[in-house]
Amino acid sequence: MVRDTKRKANRPNPPQHEAGPLVYVGPTLWGKLHLVKHTVFRRGRLPEPLAAAVRQEPALARLLVPVQALAGARQELAEADSPLARTAQQVVRRFARGGADRDTKE
Repeated sequence: MVRDTKRKANRPNPPQHEAGPLVYVGPTLWGKLHLVKHTVFRRGRLPEPLAAAVRQEPALARLLVPVQALAGARQELAEADSPLARTAQQVVRRFARGGADRDTKE
């Protein structure tokens, strides 16, 4: 066990380009994505179904913000005409129940 501690101590710092945790600030989506508001993704790693949805609908990516930016994102979402609030509305139309990509197992 001491050997493991030494090995960890000698490791270089992680590269600066590694993503930190991201939080989803959009509304809860119950369809295929089942994405809940304020879900945190450690190290910015998204599950494959969500990553595929982000590739398909880039607006979804704008609702994934660094945890440090959560307070500012929440303030922006509170303004109905803000760009982030409009993005959230766009994502709801696309992914929420009744939208084009809704889950058919109801």
